[in-house]
Amino acid sequence: MATVKIVIRKNYKKKNGSYPIALRITQNRKSRFIFTGEYIQEKDWNEKDGLAKKSHPNSARLNNFLLKKLSEAHDIALDAQTTETKPSVVGIRKKIVGEDKIDFFEASKIHLSSLLKRKKIGQHRTEEGRLKIF
Repeated sequence: MATVKIVIRKNYKKKNGSYPIALRITQNRKSRFIFTGEYIQEKDWNEKDGLAKKSHPNSARLNNFLLKKLSEAHDIALDAQTTETKPSVVGIRKKIVGEDKIDFFEASKIHLSSLLKRKKIGQHRTEEGRLKIF
């Protein structure tokens, strides 16, 4: 059974002293992290509960957001446990995060069109030539 917990990553400290909040998914003693995009000061974090303290501004909204993400991750982990014979942490993480359905050439078309919009004609010609080689 995979376990999901909300943690702060202390090895990714920002310049202002805040740490990123992440979901930690553990299966068979292997862990993967999914970052929520939210940051918090260590003094405002309750390590035991895995939630923000009331001293944090917008703590209620942040805690609701974190609990929603936690419940979604639990649902996906349970679903993977029941449907797959040997679910992996990477597989569970991919189901939670999702995968982009865009390939290299579609991304390159978007990039080339943005170059034209910004009127970077020379750069557009150069990169278009490189893409033709591929």
